[in-house]
Amino acid sequence: QVHVYCLDCHNPHSMKTLLPGNWLCLRCHNGSLTNAPTINPVEHSHHKVFGFSDDGKPVDVDLTKYIPSQIKETGGECVGCHMPQTLYMQRHWRHDHGFTIPDPLLTKKFGIPNASDKCHKDKTTDWSLEAVEKWYGKRMERPTRARTETIALARAGDPAAREPLLAMLSGPENPYWQAVAVGLLGQWVGNPAVDAALVKCLAHTDPLVRGNAVRSLEPLIEQPGGSVAAEFTKLLADPSRNVRINAAWALRASLDTNSPAGRELRHYMAINADQPTGQMQQGVFHFARGEMSEALAHFQKAVNWDTNSVPFRHELAIALSAAGRNPEAIEQLEIACRLAPHEAEYRYKLGLAWNEAGEAAKSIAALEEAVRLDPRHVRAWYNLGLARNAAGQGEAAVEALIRAESVAPEDPRIPYARATILLRAGRLEEARAAAQRAVEINPANADALRLLQQLSSRP
Repeated sequence: QVHVYCLDCHNPHSMKTLLPGNWLCLRCHNGSLTNAPTINPVEHSHHKVFGFSDDGKPVDVDLTKYIPSQIKETGGECVGCHMPQTLYMQRHWRHDHGFTIPDPLLTKKFGIPNASDKCHKDKTTDWSLEAVEKWYGKRMERPTRARTETIALARAGDPAAREPLLAMLSGPENPYWQAVAVGLLGQWVGNPAVDAALVKCLAHTDPLVRGNAVRSLEPLIEQPGGSVAAEFTKLLADPSRNVRINAAWALRASLDTNSPAGRELRHYMAINADQPTGQMQQGVFHFARGEMSEALAHFQKAVNWDTNSVPFRHELAIALSAAGRNPEAIEQLEIACRLAPHEAEYRYKLGLAWNEAGEAAKSIAALEEAVRLDPRHVRAWYNLGLARNAAGQGEAAVEALIRAESVAPEDPRIPYARATILLRAGRLEEARAAAQRAVEINPANADALRLLQQLSSRP
């Protein structure tokens, strides 16, 4: 592993680069360092390295000479490919400091930008891919490409990423990437292999990994047996303040706020309280502790301070619903849906709110819109199935649950719900198969076991 720090390239006072153009990169990539490959910019980039004379005309650059007036960014410069510029705030062009490798294949598969397409705007991604494969061949099949594919799949919620992410935790990846893997695995909490790996990461030597493991495991804190909560309690005395605060936050519902970790968490929240996000955090804290009036006050202040923030309205709606103020919750969720018309989650929550209000048709419509926006939203499919069944739409309900099961095949609640609906419809063989599937996923599911026994006793 090679670590590049700011001062390796920049003057600490002006932050200007120490040398212009490729000379900066060739300070290390010139054969003087054993762990930095020797690079010939022209041979490596397959582009000519151009400079500009004082009158602005392009000239070939002799890399053995140092002529600052001739250096401007071109296709043959290291930064042109590995640190492409992006316009920030509509006025500030900045180099990407990820030091990435341009890969048109990742653009084609996942829409990840690459420097070649940004430069050759008149060409296609396939044209760039053909050039890259011709120039570099098997060299492109590198671990960083495989890792990027895994992360892209995980961000899309694809279960195919789960095993590669688990492998990252036991492989040679550095702890920064392992921390990323731990964070992404949080979406599959409840899977035994994932849970075991994340619990193991609570004792990792790197605090970033430990802190992310706490956040990913937080949904299991109410699990019977309290093993996760007990592990979090140990971390309240972790050497890293970040880990201590994450553990305290996870335990916020029962945390002793006068304990050392409790005081640290309160101080952390107080520092951020002058910002809308800090007010939302305060609201979440009080909501978890059942302090409803305080929670509502903080959520309302966050919304007042940032009226266009959809997450703030979402949190306020949840608190209003819990306080029995369902019409106000629906109003906030409808505003959230208008502000974020393409976000499925807010349609899903609106569907739940309409269901609580006894408006079956509106609930079904909102849930149908949620799954249209995100066909992989398993909770929306599941609740749509239940809502359709309650409305007497049995066949449509089963269809929704089948869609839910295709997205989350390891969730035993879905085949169990399907089995109950099929039983009422008199479709005993299908109901038996669905109940059997629920038991296979979770042999300890008492409801599914009883239903299966009931169905097995029938002819």
